[in-house]
Amino acid sequence: QPQVGDARDITLIQPFVGVYCGHGNWYVHGFSSCLYPTDTIAPVVLFNDLGVGYYWRCNGRFLTGIVPTAEVHVSTPMNHRNDNDPERRRDTVDLTGGAHFLFGSRTSVGVAVGTPVTGPRPFSVEGLLNFNWRY
Repeated sequence: QPQVGDARDITLIQPFVGVYCGHGNWYVHGFSSCLYPTDTIAPVVLFNDLGVGYYWRCNGRFLTGIVPTAEVHVSTPMNHRNDNDPERRRDTVDLTGGAHFLFGSRTSVGVAVGTPVTGPRPFSVEGLLNFNWRY
């Protein structure tokens, strides 16, 4: 019988639906998804996200745009919520702020910082960094 903390191969399936609405340079985006593990030791989790941002175009040859955004993420475990469950998960709300920096017509670099605003906090702060190159 597997115990909590045992190494396991669990496949996670996460279908989602997203929305984007823009007006001028402003936009609102969001998504909802549900994470379904293939093993009952892991929780089923509902995720919801809503963000707002602005697309600022630059006339430079190198930097062509800056896209700041702010988001709120809500994670809701659908099971494993009992205080006696060793795999217990809690509802969490995280705030994230960041920006994408656009270079030319094919490259962007995104940076962001997020923090949970509900307790108990599973972490203090997280940093995100991504690089996109469209070919």
